[in-house]
Amino acid sequence: MMGPTIQLSVDDIEKVIYMCKAKKKMSQKKESAKQMQRELALLQQDLGRAKGQNEEIKLSLTRLKREKSRMSENLHNVKNLGDHNTCWVSVGKMFLKESKSVIVSTIEGDIEHVNKKISDLETRQQSVIENLKTVEKRFEDFVESHKVKDEKPKA
Repeated sequence: MMGPTIQLSVDDIEKVIYMCKAKKKMSQKKESAKQMQRELALLQQDLGRAKGQNEEIKLSLTRLKREKSRMSENLHNVKNLGDHNTCWVSVGKMFLKESKSVIVSTIEGDIEHVNKKISDLETRQQSVIENLKTVEKRFEDFVESHKVKDEKPKA
């Protein structure tokens, strides 16, 4: 016992073959679009991460430079004090009497420490900026390579 049979003409067979090929091409295009979306998402993540790192470093540098400026001002003020003035240093909720030379050397040491931090951050910032430029270039290249180009010449 045989089931129902379908007879197709040559034209019908060609139409079926054409439709199968069209579906296969659409499926490939969808996969290509998904891959492109994944690549774009990764590039956007890298770009966001690099920009975030750059902003964090900028904020840290601004804070450290402000701190250095404040310390330099304090150092200048302490050095301009006369030798007959009493110097006090706060320790928690208490104040301790210290000599002017100890306070000056402490502030100078703190300034050197901040200068070292600033130098390290500036070096790190250069590295992050180079990375940011690389990621931006990759992003621009990706966008440029996936632009839809108008194939019709304008009259």
